[in-house]
Amino acid sequence: MNVPFHLVEKYNVPGPRYTSYPTAVEFGADLSKTKQEKRWRNTLQRDRSGPGARGLSLYFHIPFCYSLCWYCGCTKVITRNSDRGDLYLDYLEKEMNLTLDSFDARGPVRQVHFGGGTPTFLRPGQLDRLGELIHERFPVDSETEFSVEIDPRRCDRDRIEALRRMGCNRASLGVQDTNPDVQEAIHRIQPFEMTRDVTAMLRSVGIGRINLDLIYGLPVQTIQSFQQTLD
Repeated sequence: MNVPFHLVEKYNVPGPRYTSYPTAVEFGADLSKTKQEKRWRNTLQRDRSGPGARGLSLYFHIPFCYSLCWYCGCTKVITRNSDRGDLYLDYLEKEMNLTLDSFDARGPVRQVHFGGGTPTFLRPGQLDRLGELIHERFPVDSETEFSVEIDPRRCDRDRIEALRRMGCNRASLGVQDTNPDVQEAIHRIQPFEMTRDVTAMLRSVGIGRINLDLIYGLPVQTIQSFQQTLD
C-alpha cells in the first residue's frame, strides 16, 4: 500500500481516541448553552420519525473500576464504594427520560451495549434495576444483541445471572494478556483459570456468544509471549 506523504504529515499529530462519534472533544461542559443540543435533538427526531425510521442502538457507560489498569485511557472512576452505583443509576434514569422526550422510542432496539469502566462493578441488585429501567423505556426483545464488557476479576455467578435476567446474550471478556510478567507490568493480575471459570459460568446460563479483548504492544510483551496468549 502506498500512502501519500502529505497524508502522513497531516495525520501524524495527537488526536482524540476515536472510540465514539462525535468524539468527546466535540461536547461542551454545558450542553444546554451550545448549538450542539439543538443539533442533537434535531438529529434524533429526524432519524426516529416516519415509516422508514432506523433501529436504535443503546450504549450505557458504567465508569467505575476497583483498581486502575495502567494502560487504560477510558473515562473511569477508581473506587471500592459500590454504593456509588446507586447515584449513577439515578442519573442514568434521568438521562433516559430526557432522551425519550426527543424521539419516538417505539422502533426496534437492535443493539444494547454496557461498557466502562467495569459494568460488573454494579452489584446484582443494581444490575437488576438497570435492566428494569431499560425494559420499561425501550422495546428490547430476544432479537436485540445485548452485550456487556466483563472484567473476570470482578464477576461472579450472581452478577452473571443478573445480566442474563435483563436479556444479555453476548459478553466481551477483558483479558489483554495471559503472561504473568505482562500482567504485573500493567497492574492487572488475572490468572488464566479466572477467565476460564467466568467463561464457563456465562455459557452455563445461556450466554454463549463470547469474545476476548486482547492488547498488543504492552510493556515487556514479546512476539513469543503474545503467541502464547493467543494459544
